[in-house]
Order: sequence, then C-alpha cells, then structure tokens
Amino acid sequence: MIYSALFERHPDWLTCTLANASNVLPDSAHTLPDGTRITRKANGILWLEPPAGRANSNTEALIVSAGVHGNETAPIEVLNGLVSELLEGKWSLACPLLLILGNPPAMVAG
Repeated sequence: MIYSALFERHPDWLTCTLANASNVLPDSAHTLPDGTRITRKANGILWLEPPAGRANSNTEALIVSAGVHGNETAPIEVLNGLVSELLEGKWSLACPLLLILGNPPAMVAG
C-alpha cells in the first residue's frame, strides 16, 4: 500500500523516479506503521522523519545524494534498496534523513 501511495504504480523509488524523469510530481506524505513519516518532496527527493519519541541523542540529521552525473549506478541502487528496506520495516530510522537522486534525466540517459 505504501509503495503505491508514494511511487504511484511503480514498484520502488528508483523506478518511479526514472519513469518521471522529466515530470513534476506532487508532494506525497505517508506515515509508516512505526510512526516514521516519509514525504516525496519532488521527483527523486524523499524527506524522512523518525517518530517524535525515537531517540536521536546526537540530534543529527543526514543528507545523502546520488545520481548527480547520472552514471554512478551503484550508489543510486544502494539508496533505492535502503528505501525499500525501510518501507518493509527491516530497520528503523534514527534521525531526519533527506535522500536525493540528483539528476533523473541524466540517470535515464546513462
């Protein structure tokens, strides 16, 4: 359910991003069963927030980007895998996280 809500008819974040490389997508926000909030801010950009009560003792936040040049496929696929694992409940988010697939048109071009 969360996949279709965030990624429309696509099976994952990367597939949705590539299919909409030249499109503007509306914001889409959803809460996971553990309380983590995930928001698609734009095509290729996800903002994730842990539940308010979850410990983040260092008050850290993280920004991770990949795909700026479009041809570095390993980091792009790693980020996609991490998003899928989070959505499947395989790990818990501990700090706010901004994920960016930086240049979807270049990723499509290769």
